[in-house]
Amino acid sequence: MDKGLEKLNQSKPSACDSCAGNMRYNGTGEYVCQKCGNIMYDDYGKVRKFIDEHGDSSILVIERETGVNKDVLEYLLKDGVLASPPEADLSKICNRCGYPIESGRYCRSCMLEMANELAGIMKADDGKKPRQDSPGINSGARMHLNRRRRT
Repeated sequence: MDKGLEKLNQSKPSACDSCAGNMRYNGTGEYVCQKCGNIMYDDYGKVRKFIDEHGDSSILVIERETGVNKDVLEYLLKDGVLASPPEADLSKICNRCGYPIESGRYCRSCMLEMANELAGIMKADDGKKPRQDSPGINSGARMHLNRRRRT
């Protein structure tokens, strides 16, 4: 099963946040509580509501403002539910996962993952003593030229 579809299915509310009542599907990603009438949205409903209220937006803005996972947004794009405008510049992609980005080399998710990986490596190296070939070899050492450059 597609990762985005799986996450989309997991986003469907089953119980009301307010009263824990049963939710009834109302269409277009909207769910209504049968007890109190509270309205909740699955990920598709959140995206649809955001676009209805704010107009066309980039996938990065939609992800940031709605909290909908990028896998779900990519699934909705592939499935044809969402469409990117023809003038959209999707040529910049993350060097690690291929996700469209506005600037830089990596998407936010990949940067966080790489930072966490680096932090783990740094912690593992904290307990080790620094390697020194001969003690005191660099104490007071200064840069110098082996030979002067002729002009």
